[in-house]
Parts: sequence; structure tokens; C-alpha cells
Amino acid sequence: MPHSPRWYQGRLWLLNSGSGELGYLDGEAFVPITFCPGFVRGLAFWRHYALVGLSKLRSPAFSGLPLETRLAESGGTAQCGMMMVVDLNTGNVVHWLHIDGVVEELFDVVVLPTVRQPQVLGFQNDDIGRLVTFPGSCGVVATKPTVKRPGIGMAMQTEGLPRQEPAPLHASAADVKYQRVYHLTPDNLLPYEAMTEPSLTQRWQTQAQRGELLAVSASVAGEMVGLAVAERWLEKGQTKSEIISLRVLPAYQAQAVIQQLAAHLQKVLMAS
Repeated sequence: MPHSPRWYQGRLWLLNSGSGELGYLDGEAFVPITFCPGFVRGLAFWRHYALVGLSKLRSPAFSGLPLETRLAESGGTAQCGMMMVVDLNTGNVVHWLHIDGVVEELFDVVVLPTVRQPQVLGFQNDDIGRLVTFPGSCGVVATKPTVKRPGIGMAMQTEGLPRQEPAPLHASAADVKYQRVYHLTPDNLLPYEAMTEPSLTQRWQTQAQRGELLAVSASVAGEMVGLAVAERWLEKGQTKSEIISLRVLPAYQAQAVIQQLAAHLQKVLMAS
């Protein structure tokens, strides 16, 4: 059951998944160099090391394989893991990582040279809709912040700004939704000027940014009705923070939106 053919250093390498072996082809013969305790799938190389992905067996679909017999004879079980690092010069396993929990199969592994803390974007928060990469971008680019999450069939409101028509006055406090706004800078805050008080545009003209900008927005039916912005910086080894702008549209000031915005922003500052 060959998987993950790779041409590297003048050889065609393969993972013989049915027997749990990493090896290469010599003519028509498969030459194994290392046994791996799992269904091998996913192969990458870095210098003189091979990185092999392991999966548990799909029982009973993958029954009767030589891998099963070999594991039984050694008293082991199929493992799920990634980056089982094999020295190509000796065939020895020099490092490995085992995965527990619900993950039982891996389909591929890759090497990210010079990357020390890679991040995987999930589907449960706004990162998947805010971080993009494209040819020539030299990496991940943060898009401008929005109030409404991108979604299928959902019209994108440009940068979450209030629309020209007045917000509905009959909305109750339960209709107000609070959401953290990510990746703020003085530049991409410019379109939010109408929702800043005191003016952040004027602030940047006389005072340089001291640290990270964090914000929480209040919205009703996707329209921004309030925005609170804080700045957090390091001074003499101590972390300091200050709310530098907080504005709520007049129609919603009687619904305790100001207090809620400030409270949510304080939670963000404490949790970040």
C-alpha cells in the first residue's frame, strides 16, 4: 500500500503503509530503512531527516495487513502522530510526537523552514475570515476589521461602519451584540473616525502610538452603534492600558451600551 512518493536526494522515497515502513525504490525493489508503529501516510524532508506521518488503523477496513501482525508480535498498537523524525543516514528515529484524543488519522506533513510558532486557522472564530494570503503578499495579511462576520449569503458591510439611514430606535438591549474588533492600527482606524470620541485622528497627530490597540464594537442587525478602543503598552517592565476612545450613538446611550462596551473591553484587556 504505497503512499506519499517523494523524489529527494536522487532517490524515489515511499511509505509502505501496509507494513509501516519508510524506504526507497532500488530499481523495482522496495528497500525499507525504518519501521514506524502506525499506518504511514504523509512524508516530508529536511536536510538529512525524513518526517513521517502516522495514523491509526481503520478497523475493520484495514485488517489483515502485515503491519497488524508486526505490531501484535511486538505487543504494540498503531499510533497517531506527526513528525516522526528519521535520520536518513542511519535509519534511526531521533524524535517523534504522539497525538492523543479524537484525532486518529493524518493525511500529510510539510516542513515550514525557519517557522518556530506556526498557527492553524480554525473555523470557529473570525480569524478564518480576517487573515488571508495571496501571491506576492509574503505571508499572512490581516484584512481590515469588520463588525459582521463574513459568511455565505451574508452581505459584507464595509468595515462595519454605520449606514446612512438611522439605526432602529425600537431595538432593545438584548438586540445589541458585542464583538471584539481585531488587527487595529491608526491607519485602518481612520474609517472609524465617526465612531471615535475623543477623535483618534486628532490624537495620532499629536501623540504617537504607544502599543497594541484593542477594541470592542456594539452592533444592532449588523450596524455599528458603538465602539470602544483601548491602548496597551509596556512601560518600565509593567503592562499599562488606557481606554482612549468610547462612543455610542445617541439613540442607544439609554440602554447601558456605554457601560457594557467598557466592561467587555476590560475583559479583553484582562484576557489578552
